[in-house]
Amino acid sequence: MTARDEQETTITAMRDDATWSVYTSNAVHLRRLRNLAATREYVRITRELGEGAEFVIDAPFFHLFSAIRGKRAMSDEAKAAGAARLAASRELRRPSSVDDAFRDREGAS
Repeated sequence: MTARDEQETTITAMRDDATWSVYTSNAVHLRRLRNLAATREYVRITRELGEGAEFVIDAPFFHLFSAIRGKRAMSDEAKAAGAARLAASRELRRPSSVDDAFRDREGAS
């Protein structure tokens, strides 16, 4: 196994490419990408390289700062239920001095 301080993940993409190329020897990233390659069609293993592997990920499914995720398809009912939960949580939230300042500023406009 590669020493922890030598494990790396390298992501490569050209501006107009439809895919991202990811090489990793990081055990956590490797496990996650292998699991995704086995269950999702937008992640593919291109080659195994010793203790690492190289993957290709379709660009619409790769988000640099939040890793790799699939697009969620929500029904209108699920969206309405989520909106209702958010509204209920906002009602239960304690007001803060920031809220008061915002209301004062809005009222002055």
